[in-house]
Amino acid sequence: MKIIDRRSIIIKKKIIAAAAIVVMLILTAVLIMINYPVSTENQQSTESMAVSDVQQNSEQSAEFNFVCTDRLCGCPETERRTTPESVEVVFFDIGTIIKEYVSEKETVSEEDRFGEVSEKVINGMLVSLKGDGGKVLLASRSDNGFKYTIRINSSDYAVSTEEMTDYIISTR
Repeated sequence: MKIIDRRSIIIKKKIIAAAAIVVMLILTAVLIMINYPVSTENQQSTESMAVSDVQQNSEQSAEFNFVCTDRLCGCPETERRTTPESVEVVFFDIGTIIKEYVSEKETVSEEDRFGEVSEKVINGMLVSLKGDGGKVLLASRSDNGFKYTIRINSSDYAVSTEEMTDYIISTR
């Protein structure tokens, strides 16, 4: 009889231990759900949520709104740097798009770096295009007291005039 009692006691202890583990797992799940509720409305990927959070926070620190393409040369936005006077959107190490108040100070010309410099009217805006080999690396324009600059960092990622035109049109 002692053997049966010992076995039943061991089995009872195992059942109690298993039940305790199940109860703790359920409590843990409930606490997680309370602290991190799941929203089924407007679910977005975490990447787009992070980008929209960054965009919203950066626009709050700038004194103006800024809209631009969500991808430059196929790469998504990775960072926004803002001041009350400017917003700079970074796309990995591919390039940047900047909107800033037009400065009274003279800006340094980058024409010497580029073999080809031209101006083109796009949607009624006079745009300066700079690049090499028929590809564009830098576009800039001024409008309503702001300067807009789209810069591609490497000739490996230089774009056609048509592609740069799309970036220019989407930037305001």
